[in-house]
Amino acid sequence: KVMIHDLQSASIEEKFDFDAKGYLFLLKELTNYFMKRRKGSITFVIQNTGPDILPPVDAMLLGSFYNLAESMFSMYENEPLVLRGIESKIATNRQVAEYILQTVVEDQPKNRGKWLKYNGKTGLFSFGR
Repeated sequence: KVMIHDLQSASIEEKFDFDAKGYLFLLKELTNYFMKRRKGSITFVIQNTGPDILPPVDAMLLGSFYNLAESMFSMYENEPLVLRGIESKIATNRQVAEYILQTVVEDQPKNRGKWLKYNGKTGLFSFGR
């Protein structure tokens, strides 16, 4: 693990450029497009299979992404956009992707404007697959 005082300024800037800026610009363009169409759906996904305590810059970026979604949930709640977030610690990409697809297709109003946690379990008394 890299301690914050050991980070090089260039590596911090590079991390922000590659792990944040592109997504923010894409989100801006998608939101603009959907607002012009007066409909659309954006699902924020966090799949963090790593440790609970992340290195400082990774922790900051993850927190920023999470709070960006929270802000959008609030600011766009009266707009014709469907926004939701899905968070998972499951490493099986296929399972997570199936859950995301199912959630988007079902589009239940109760799942809009908030984070949903996917833990791999499929029902109330299920212990996973």
